Amino acid sequence: MSENEEKILDELRRLDPSDSMVNAIAVIRRAIEEVEVSGGAGDAILDMIDVKDAETMEYYLRPLDDNSIYNRLIALNEGKGREERVDRYRRALDIRQARRWVLLADSQAVVGNNSKASRFYKRALFFGPTEDVIDEVISAAARSERRVEKARKEIERSLTRLRSDPGSRKFALESAKYLLDLDRPDEADAVIKGHIMGSEEDFDLLFMKGCILFSKGEHGEASAIFGKLTEMNPDSLNARRCLNWSVQMLEMSDPCVD
Repeated sequence: MSENEEKILDELRRLDPSDSMVNAIAVIRRAIEEVEVSGGAGDAILDMIDVKDAETMEYYLRPLDDNSIYNRLIALNEGKGREERVDRYRRALDIRQARRWVLLADSQAVVGNNSKASRFYKRALFFGPTEDVIDEVISAAARSERRVEKARKEIERSLTRLRSDPGSRKFALESAKYLLDLDRPDEADAVIKGHIMGSEEDFDLLFMKGCILFSKGEHGEASAIFGKLTEMNPDSLNARRCLNWSVQMLEMSDPCVD
């Protein structure tokens, strides 16, 4: 074993996942690079990476936050015929996909687009969340689907009421809510457009506008509205939650999924 391999192996041994996920990823990435440079040698390093990956999973209850690490480990271990490890790393990728879809589904459920939330929960279940959250995901999917079914039943009645009284703020908000539940954000936006003009301080109308923008993937504009709403009413849990979700979506590399 070369001096550099010894150094890398020692760094892996000393790695404590509780220090930070970022540090664990950096150390493991350096170790993978050493194995790749060595032309596929470095069995001891691969063995220690496997140990540290398991420790990180146990500590954070999720795989490493880096798909490229698992893709590279799959390639390296496939070349050595280590199918059990290959399967485990592929499972880690599936878990990461499931977590991503749950995150996106939760965000859509928060702003009221339950059609999109239901669809995303189903995609998460396809990839297979971990056992500790699967029941929660199933329940959330069912809850979103119930809200979609209610919207399907009520939307025409609500729109009829709005047509009979187009100036009604109450009917406009109600119709917009059902339209958003059905993943029809442009129609929801059109419904509240006339009411929101000249009512820039109307909390409920602004909140609906923010939810519509968020649902359409316009997270920057949505966050600006939710930020204003938290200033208007610091006690509003819904506004604060939506603001937090907007910021989180902006920080994701590819938050917009159809």
